[in-house]
Formats: sequence, structure tokens, C-alpha cells
Amino acid sequence: MAAHAATLDAGLLVGVGAAFDFHTGRVRQAPRWIQRSGCEWLFRLGHEPRASAPRYLKANPRFALGVFAQLSGPAPLSARVRAILLL
Repeated sequence: MAAHAATLDAGLLVGVGAAFDFHTGRVRQAPRWIQRSGCEWLFRLGHEPRASAPRYLKANPRFALGVFAQLSGPAPLSARVRAILLL
């Protein structure tokens, strides 16, 4: 969505993730106990490693670092943290 937002004539973009894949039965949903435990990401990583690995193993840590950097205050970021966020 971020890559195409400027070219779309839309006031609101809503990401639905795998909702349509689950609804159509194309992708199997994790059992309820896994969903409730907060480990659905691990189930999806095991079942769809090509689709999930880049998101869970690369993008999520970058996101977490960015959030931490914003919450840590106005101090300048180290060159290493800036490099990781820009990967």
C-alpha cells in the first residue's frame, strides 16, 4: 500500500492481510489455541516460509527498532541504528 498510495485516488487504504486467503480456504488458519497464545506468526512462518520469513525476520525487527528509537526521545540515533532502519 505504501508503494502505491501516491498513485491511488483513495482517502483510506485498509490492509486486510491474509483475511481473503483464509476466507476462500487458500491458506489454512492456525488452530484457535495457537491464535490465542499469540504464536500465529510462528505457525504461518512454518507453513509459508517464503512469504513470512522476510516479514517476520527482517521487517518486524526493523519496525521494533524504529519504535524504540522514537520512544527513546530526541537523542540522535547512532549510525548503526540509522543503517539498520534504512535497510
